[in-house]
Amino acid sequence: MLKKQPPIEDVIYLESDSNYTIYHLQNGCVFISSKTLKQSQQELQFSLFLRIHKSYLLNPNFINKISIERNKLIVILKNGTQLSVSRRKALELKEDLRKFLE
Repeated sequence: MLKKQPPIEDVIYLESDSNYTIYHLQNGCVFISSKTLKQSQQELQFSLFLRIHKSYLLNPNFINKISIERNKLIVILKNGTQLSVSRRKALELKEDLRKFLE
């Protein structure tokens, strides 16, 4: 576990854990912040991250592909991690990705 906040380009995704946020990094390490995911999302450095679920905030640079499994949208990251996209966030994700790719 890291002691100081990592550089934004190393963050693959953020995960909510009650009143904490877990930063998942490229090198496999994690960083735990005492902020909620909502508070983290409001920071300018995370403005380009995509909210795909109430528990996940994702760096779009690490998306490998998006697939549908059992009628659920799944984001597969470059490190092999699979994250579920909530039904509410699916349409928003498509729109955000379209903007990101422009």
